[in-house]
Amino acid sequence: PLVALLTDELGPPQFFPGSQRCTREHLYTGLGDGSCHLPHCTPQLCAGDALAFDYRIIHRGQANLSRGAARRSRPMLYLVYAKPWFTDVHNFPSDAPLFADPDAAVGGQHAASNEGGGGAGGG
Repeated sequence: PLVALLTDELGPPQFFPGSQRCTREHLYTGLGDGSCHLPHCTPQLCAGDALAFDYRIIHRGQANLSRGAARRSRPMLYLVYAKPWFTDVHNFPSDAPLFADPDAAVGGQHAASNEGGGGAGGG
């Protein structure tokens, strides 16, 4: 996290160890209303800490409880690494690209057109 998550106020992450080995149909039951019976852990993290985990583990960010003038955000840098053969059909049921049109990712212009020092002549 880019801010300290040492208390429940900002909604620290919560993990359900062992859930990566279970079937998914029943695992999400009770997560939203707090009646989930699965064992869980909530690590306390300082700003700048790195947390590595198998992203198949059921995990979530808890509610941000900061309110009013003291309301704070909880920015995080999140990186997912997976082998090319692995597909996560539960969280990402489609393998569709983020942008249907590759040009949409760079504001409608080809990234290569900005190389070479400007203009059509390249230099």
